[in-house]
Amino acid sequence: GILMRECGLFVYEGVPIGSSPDGITLAGDGVLEIKCPGAKAHFATLTASEIPAKYLRQCLHHILVTGAKWCDFVSYHPGFPEHLQLFVTRLEADKDQIMAHVDACVLFLHEVDKLEQRIQKVAA
Repeated sequence: GILMRECGLFVYEGVPIGSSPDGITLAGDGVLEIKCPGAKAHFATLTASEIPAKYLRQCLHHILVTGAKWCDFVSYHPGFPEHLQLFVTRLEADKDQIMAHVDACVLFLHEVDKLEQRIQKVAA
């Protein structure tokens, strides 16, 4: 019941990172991440009733970069019975989680810079 629109790349100010959610609300207060996994992964998501760990940071990243208040995570598999084809759960913005994610992004970018410097030395 929430109207979404397609969107492109969002760039975060202050740290050179970007994010491209699968959709954003018309008001811009929420974003969407959709996955269409295999049957085994979709079943695991249904039974756990939560965002799979491997997608949690991606959802946090969307919230951080877009400034959204929440991210709806969707898992869809057309091969399941109709009432089990779609799983939707919401990740609300949590300041502590978001700040920890910013720190992780900064650390990652620092590691990338160090690796690039090592490659430049080898290539020289």
